[in-house]
Amino acid sequence: MERQGTIKYPNFINECAAYIGKLRHLYNYELNNETDKYNRFGQSDLPDILGLKGELIFSYYTAKNDIEHTNAALLSNKPIKEPDIIINNVNIDVKTINKNAPHFLVNEEAHKKDKKINTYVFVRLKENNLADYWVFDYKEVNDWEVKFFKYTNAYCKLIW
Repeated sequence: MERQGTIKYPNFINECAAYIGKLRHLYNYELNNETDKYNRFGQSDLPDILGLKGELIFSYYTAKNDIEHTNAALLSNKPIKEPDIIINNVNIDVKTINKNAPHFLVNEEAHKKDKKINTYVFVRLKENNLADYWVFDYKEVNDWEVKFFKYTNAYCKLIW
């Protein structure tokens, strides 16, 4: 797998992400309201839809390229404590970013937790069902600067 590239994905991923993302938001409704840690203050289901869309896009990419992989559950009423995608012994956390986002971001607290993540894949959405992706090792992220972004501290790196 290349460390950077572009993915052309089918339109049905947009619809699936919308439906499953909204369900994911409803499944986690109580958790989101219990603490400010998960509450995105009026963002409703948009973060869930965005995150799921990136997971589906990267899963599509691996399947299309005959890369054997396993996906985490798409829905759960508790936070999922496993990698989004596993390829052999590579445990991947997929991070989805909007087309105009200037940074790669990884939540500092989540990065330090033991989810057995050893790789991050960032998927940046573009127009016309295209997405760019970048792959970073866990240890690379350790060297990024930590800054406060909106709700929490995050490791950050400018997107080149």
